[in-house]
Amino acid sequence: MFVGRLKQLAWFTGILMLLLAGPGWAVTIDSGDGTGNVSAPADDPGWANAGYRTGRTTSVTYLGDRWILTASHVGAGSVMLNGVSYDRAVPLRQYFLDQPDSTRPDLILFRIQDRPPGLPTLAIDATGVSGSGQGTELLMIGYGRDRQPTKTYWNSSWGTTTSPGVYAGYRHVATNTMRWGTNRVTSTGLEIDPTCGVTEPGNAYCKPTKVFSTVFNSGLPTDHEARANSGDSGGPIFRKRTGSWYLTGIMVAIDSYMGQPSHLYIPYGTSTFAADLNVYRDDILAVIAANPDSDDDGHLDADDNCPATGNADQLDSDGDGAGDACDVCPDDEFDDSDADGWCGDVDLCPDLYNDDNTDTNGDSIGDACQCGDVTQDGVINNDDVTQIWLAYLGTWGATLPGINWARCDVSDNGVCDLDDVTAVWFKYLGRPEGAFAPGIRWECGDDATVPPGAP
Repeated sequence: MFVGRLKQLAWFTGILMLLLAGPGWAVTIDSGDGTGNVSAPADDPGWANAGYRTGRTTSVTYLGDRWILTASHVGAGSVMLNGVSYDRAVPLRQYFLDQPDSTRPDLILFRIQDRPPGLPTLAIDATGVSGSGQGTELLMIGYGRDRQPTKTYWNSSWGTTTSPGVYAGYRHVATNTMRWGTNRVTSTGLEIDPTCGVTEPGNAYCKPTKVFSTVFNSGLPTDHEARANSGDSGGPIFRKRTGSWYLTGIMVAIDSYMGQPSHLYIPYGTSTFAADLNVYRDDILAVIAANPDSDDDGHLDADDNCPATGNADQLDSDGDGAGDACDVCPDDEFDDSDADGWCGDVDLCPDLYNDDNTDTNGDSIGDACQCGDVTQDGVINNDDVTQIWLAYLGTWGATLPGINWARCDVSDNGVCDLDDVTAVWFKYLGRPEGAFAPGIRWECGDDATVPPGAP
């Protein structure tokens, strides 16, 4: 480590965000020729849970249950995990964490549509590196470019020189790869840009964040000494405690030496900064708990039209707000409004209770609501013509008992008159619809009334 060289903190007042235009960058490792560690370590903390934003090659961390955690300056979108692309869940919501001073840290949660098979749920560190202090060994995972196989040495003006130089480290090459490396906690209890929420309230990248740091040191103080690079934002940092691995940090920033001309340089003595998840653990878990997906279909309950029944397609054929998978009447927006057990799309009397739903004469009108069938035998015949004729004449005493007079008014004018007699007679004779006067109805709903004078 080069002590005494002034370092610049280039993210606002502070740190260089690990996100720049162009390709992403992997953690640089000091071991070997830098090309190793591209598969899960033997003691795997969650290698397959690390991935990157599709099209941006910036890192993300899969927490489980379709939840992605990353730096908020990385943003939400489709992700690549374990070689498979996953679309962002619809609706396109993202969840920020709020701090007591109303600022937001550089962390964001969002969901993907499908559940990656076989990926575990990561345990978020409840103790945190602040409790264990400096020297805690960590494992970090990021995605991006590889380094050159040999060291580079720079003079005080950052011109290339020979060993030992003033600065030493690595340059990058054009290929990018996900890899893991190791380091130790250097400082805890730090905060990136603690005042920028006040001094720069309109700055979208102003995100005061509680962090811890690691320093990239020469001489392999850890087996695979590593430092994050531009593009590693959102990548996970793990630590092992009591025999188990915990997600303890999310990489958000790096620093560089004052006057360092290029972020392509990774000199010893520069730092990685990671959001301390012990600080934000309760808020992260609260967001997850407040947004359940009870039926595991990729739609949060608040947005799911069948929250207790899996229906990834969210099909709602009748547009009543209930998905077909849980709608008792998927093609009836009123869901059996007469409560007779027959949905409106198949109910022969949709506005009148008719639990048998019979249609004796086969005209697609149920017996219970067949206008003109005053004798209630399921067909319109001469008996109906006779009874309605007697009613028209006012000879109610000559009519049969048990007549349903609410069905005599097929002309819908409130009385049993000659129009009704004629229409029912024509219906009995099988006359075509064109033979009937306008306004004739053959279905009597629950609004049908008994004409004046009926017994």
